[in-house]
Amino acid sequence: MDKILDFEKEPCSLVFMKFKIIFILFSLILAPFSFAGKKAPPKNSLFHLLCVTEYPTTSFVVESDNEYVSLRVYHHNGTLYAPMFSGIVTPYDVKNFSQQAAVIESLGTQLEARWKLSQCQRSSTKLFSCFGSGEKRNQQGAPFVPFSLYSTSINEEGIAGPWEYLQMVFNFEVNGQSLSIPMKYHINECELE
Repeated sequence: MDKILDFEKEPCSLVFMKFKIIFILFSLILAPFSFAGKKAPPKNSLFHLLCVTEYPTTSFVVESDNEYVSLRVYHHNGTLYAPMFSGIVTPYDVKNFSQQAAVIESLGTQLEARWKLSQCQRSSTKLFSCFGSGEKRNQQGAPFVPFSLYSTSINEEGIAGPWEYLQMVFNFEVNGQSLSIPMKYHINECELE
């Protein structure tokens, strides 16, 4: 391995390219095992959504069956890098962030939630929502109640051209405190069915 990645003798871009090739090859080797035993979404399911950034940060996986819509949120780099806010921040908001961050940190790197199918609706391929209390559960020993999950389609136009995003927002309550995990993805980072 030392001869493959010789940091002292090769330019950084060449080392990075070799690292990328090794990473891709490793991923291809392990890919069949990561999906082993998993079933495709049922044909009559409401939807299937997977949003993952190019270099995984926080991922949203939403699937449905005949009874439930299930959500899994993964913080690939740990909870210190979990998104917890989207929008305008005022000085008043800052003092609440450390308290919210401590709660989100304590929940672990994977969150799961589930709603009855009747609590969810889909208005287009990109837009859906689940509102109302989901299944109550314990998350790392704390009472955890999901109360909404929804997507928002965002179109922006700037000097670099038009961009389309999909923002996922998961709202929940832990020990009576309302929290949110918002994540904005480029539309190409999401698989929608």
